[in-house]
Amino acid sequence: MSGVQVGVRIRPFLPKIDGEDVCCVTMTDTETCCKDILGSQEEKRFTFDYSFWSFDGYGTKDDGYTYPLDDGKGYKDQKFVFEKIGVDVLNNAWLGYHTCLFAYGQTGSGKSHSMIGYGENKGIVPLATDEIFKRISANTDPEKSYEVVAMMCEIYNEKVQDLMIPV
Repeated sequence: MSGVQVGVRIRPFLPKIDGEDVCCVTMTDTETCCKDILGSQEEKRFTFDYSFWSFDGYGTKDDGYTYPLDDGKGYKDQKFVFEKIGVDVLNNAWLGYHTCLFAYGQTGSGKSHSMIGYGENKGIVPLATDEIFKRISANTDPEKSYEVVAMMCEIYNEKVQDLMIPV
């Protein structure tokens, strides 16, 4: 069982009117570097368990799925993020441990995309859910039974909202 892991992901810019945005972040697999592009040009480097580059370097299939154009050193797609983070969470839950996957960031930073996804770009939650039920379906032991419990909540403006209850 693994302990706390931290990953950071950069996503493409949202379309803006001026179109003059400049990316000031670079990444390797575990390091994220932010550069002061407006002043001193100073770089700040941060080390994480995972740094996922999802800013550019991707193509889009006819069904809408985005995939890496290069040899895997650039763009990290939804399946890659799931394999690096989601599978560990799922495996620990499968062993009977309570698990938690926490997404943090400002509005519009890409939390929902990583966690839920859209269309063919399924995020960690639907990919993990599919895998849970595949594992349950593969059970051949009639003595085993399964109970699946999930909770999703949002904390926004210091208010907790249970996302499993329709508003």
